[in-house]
Amino acid sequence: MPSKTDYPQSDNIQGYWKLDEASGNATDYSGNSNTLTDTNSVGTNAEFLAGANCRDFEAGSSMYFTIADGSQTGLDITGSLTCSVWYKGETVQLGGVVGKWPSSGNYSYVLYIDTDDHIKMGVSNNGTTTVYNEGGTTLVAGIWYFLTWRHDADNDELEVFVNSHSDATPTAHTTGLYNGNGAFEVGAYGASNYFDGELAEVVIWNTALTTSEIKQAMEVWRP
Repeated sequence: MPSKTDYPQSDNIQGYWKLDEASGNATDYSGNSNTLTDTNSVGTNAEFLAGANCRDFEAGSSMYFTIADGSQTGLDITGSLTCSVWYKGETVQLGGVVGKWPSSGNYSYVLYIDTDDHIKMGVSNNGTTTVYNEGGTTLVAGIWYFLTWRHDADNDELEVFVNSHSDATPTAHTTGLYNGNGAFEVGAYGASNYFDGELAEVVIWNTALTTSEIKQAMEVWRP
């Protein structure tokens, strides 16, 4: 089974949730003790790659994981950021995957699936004004994808990736990320907009991985 040090830039990992628990809360393997609270009994299936466990979210039952801003360490990222996750939708619909995106006035960053079945990244520099980068791949239910989104503060851009390949022309963003006090959530945003499907191996870095490092992260688990 993979560990934190199998991933590139492991010293910059701020949260790492394997999502392989049989039930209950999601353990953080980053060293920051960002345990995610299970809300509404997120399920478990042995349907991830090589028969490993993953967590099964039912949107109709409002299932998601969360940690309050005051309880987290390292997730108030205001500069470069990369987040990756293995994703399989049961139904492809609007739903939050990872982020701190509670409500207008307190937006920070989010990865979600838009209504057109594309991966979409949103950021805000002041909690209200938003900038997005949307992928071009139409995600299909029942297929595992390795999704990655990156805020590169050195090159002032946002970019999303599907299966380690760029999925959109980068979007300019020059003003950083807002340090809001919203909860960090997996499987929803704003305690609503629930994801429907399965997730595994959520990793968040406070640095912008290179394209080759994103591929390396994907290859920690080979399909």
